[in-house]
Amino acid sequence: MSLTKWAESPNISLSGDQLTLTTLTTLGAARATNGKSADKWYFELTLLAGGHVGFGIEDGSMPLNTHGPTSGTFSQMLYSSTGEKAGPVSSSYGDEYGIGDVIGVAVDLIGNTVEFFKNGISQGIAFNNLNLMSKPIYPRMVSWASGVGKVVEANFGGVELDFSDVGQLLSLEVIEKVGE
Repeated sequence: MSLTKWAESPNISLSGDQLTLTTLTTLGAARATNGKSADKWYFELTLLAGGHVGFGIEDGSMPLNTHGPTSGTFSQMLYSSTGEKAGPVSSSYGDEYGIGDVIGVAVDLIGNTVEFFKNGISQGIAFNNLNLMSKPIYPRMVSWASGVGKVVEANFGGVELDFSDVGQLLSLEVIEKVGE
């Protein structure tokens, strides 16, 4: 099976390997091309340049030309660079993150939770109601205002994860293994 890559978006420019994206407008989003409907899995996203972004998951129904609703929906669950979580309920959550930080996303479709990690440090369970999301679930990145040129690199397990010990500790698969 091929490595998961980002789906095309009119507001996103993809690198040759389709794992690094650059925002072309202030608002935009990208989702991975492969999702999962069961099990536990882990992936990492790194902000290489730019400002206010959100990393997390979605159910495939969210538009790619905007960030979509930030609360009141079970369609996406995100960890914002401002330290807030955005999903069914938006509220304070964890540490702020910025350029150079690696955000790990641990999705547990057995226990119905999503947990975020900043540079390998758990920020706690963000959501415990994944059973209310439609399946499959996909990795998602959103750009919220504050200029263009945000650069994000995804690691779905095709190369060594920066914090692979997190995934091993939680007995998680990398998303690359979807469909195997």
